Amino acid sequence: MEEVGEMVKAIRIFIGMRIHSKTAKHNLEDELGDVLFLVIAIANRAGINLVKALLTKIEKDEQKIYKNANAED
Repeated sequence: MEEVGEMVKAIRIFIGMRIHSKTAKHNLEDELGDVLFLVIAIANRAGINLVKALLTKIEKDEQKIYKNANAED
């Protein structure tokens, strides 16, 4: 799981720079790729359909937003 820690470090470096250097962007790209690969591998091993999981998550979030918007009215 060290990939996640490396990704967080790369994000902090990228966000912390006012001018995003090509090196920082490349490092962030590499680390995001590592984490994405890891997530896909875990999902495949567990038999989880990531597209379905993502669509379910989006639907849940949209319901929360709609519910909160109606509560403010």
